[in-house]
Amino acid sequence: MKFTSDSVEETIRLGEKLGSRLTGGEFIALSGDLGGGKTHFAKGLAIGLGIKQEITSPTFVLERIYESSNGLFFHHFDFYRLASFDQEIQSEIIDLLGDSKNIVAIEWATNVPSSIPGEYLQVNFEYIDDERREITFNTKGLGYDQLIEGLK
Repeated sequence: MKFTSDSVEETIRLGEKLGSRLTGGEFIALSGDLGGGKTHFAKGLAIGLGIKQEITSPTFVLERIYESSNGLFFHHFDFYRLASFDQEIQSEIIDLLGDSKNIVAIEWATNVPSSIPGEYLQVNFEYIDDERREITFNTKGLGYDQLIEGLK
């Protein structure tokens, strides 16, 4: 499924629409060029989850955790600075996905492919021009097909 976003605000709104559909246990891999909209989309996910805190990039700390108004925990990772397998991070993600109160979104997840579970949602961001982006959703697993139904 593909979308064209004409602005940062549209990217955030698309994330918000998806975020409002999350129920816990989801894994979302965000990929694309630097400055492509991954963090803005994550901000939208958080808004859709009812998180009131400001969402900032976890580039330097690797992970930021936010609690939603309905008791879900949004784990926002950024693996931009990682270039190889990390057993500790992989173990943490497996533990997080074992609890249905957690939602995991990872920017640059493909930098550590072992962190990606068998079923997940891949969201890719490609530049069209300075403002516009093509945002592509690829699902791995039936639950994710159902998750993105009705986003258009």
